[in-house]
Amino acid sequence: MSQNQNFSNQIATRLKLEMQKRGLTSTELARQSNILTSFLYDVISGKSKNPSTIKLAKVAEALNVSLNYLVYGIEDYIPSTHKYISIPVFASDNANDGDLLFSSKWLNINLGHDINNLKIFTAIEDGMIPTIYPEDTVIIDTSKNEISAKTKQPQIFVISYEKELYVKKLEYSTPQKTSVRVISDNTNYPTFECSEDDLTIIGRVVWLSRLL
Repeated sequence: MSQNQNFSNQIATRLKLEMQKRGLTSTELARQSNILTSFLYDVISGKSKNPSTIKLAKVAEALNVSLNYLVYGIEDYIPSTHKYISIPVFASDNANDGDLLFSSKWLNINLGHDINNLKIFTAIEDGMIPTIYPEDTVIIDTSKNEISAKTKQPQIFVISYEKELYVKKLEYSTPQKTSVRVISDNTNYPTFECSEDDLTIIGRVVWLSRLL
């Protein structure tokens, strides 16, 4: 047996042991780690002789063990509950502080987005009531700044329109994508259409929170 094969077998043994302790399937662990299930299959079967340490680090975090333990069997890990990531507030001219902390594991499991693309935004106007109220906190993904013609329902975005920020639903109003329909859930605000060049999409809303 080659050295690489022995190395990969040891990783596979520790990985299977930790999965068994937690009653996790490969599919469940892959989802929690935000990686492809095929990567885990390759590691567990020993097919992957030199697996990515970046992906193994995600697996280790999901299992609450250290990368050193998973790869080398070194017991050097004290579980911590303080793995938090700061998500910045989307900075308009008058808002440049108030970053919020989120559990890195929670973000990984529930959003699975590149954290560098995530921004906090506080709704200002009441145009999206009852879906989103003024002062509700949302997370937006700034990499998702295009309207999808494939979705059956219009998606919610933070937009800049006529030098003001809004939370609105957007969809193309024509198959040719020449016009955008801007929708408010609050029936007091009529739907209107405009050119895509007339507005700037800041990002798509991917999470919502409010005080009860």
